[in-house]
Amino acid sequence: MLKHTKKGLTLVELILVVAILGIVGAAIMTIFQFITRSYTTSDLRSRQQYEARMAMDQVKKKLGIAKNVIIRDVIPETLPPDGGYCYYDSAACLLRLRSIDGEREFNLIANLPAHLPIKVHFKPVNVGDSYDTVRLEWQIGDYSLSTDVFIQNRAAHFGSVITSYDANSDDAPPGIFIAFD
Repeated sequence: MLKHTKKGLTLVELILVVAILGIVGAAIMTIFQFITRSYTTSDLRSRQQYEARMAMDQVKKKLGIAKNVIIRDVIPETLPPDGGYCYYDSAACLLRLRSIDGEREFNLIANLPAHLPIKVHFKPVNVGDSYDTVRLEWQIGDYSLSTDVFIQNRAAHFGSVITSYDANSDDAPPGIFIAFD
């Protein structure tokens, strides 16, 4: 007599295999989501730092060779027809910079998501008995960057500084518009 051996799976074995595959699949998806989220966060932070540094380098180059600097805590109704300026346009989420010769305009901090909080401050700093340095303080998302720009070709005075205070004082409003020639 021949013995019949069962070839196949029972229902219980099939349910166990499906359950184990489901758990392994869920674990793989969780790891994949974590890696994707980490990459996205890292990429955004990298872009924040890159955009902030590039923008600050451009402003430092243009501002460092200025003769007169005017800092205001409001953006004027009409922009100056000549000379350079820099301000943050919150509607367009751009830092706008025009060169001293007035021929080239730059849109800086332009490649970032619009939902990031951005703060741009220009502060005249009292060094000795005159204002001859501008402190740039920027915050883009959770990345902050600060530097001082010494005005090398400064005329006899530091323009008509409208927003002026000592670097140790945080009471005065920060400047958001800066004009230079």
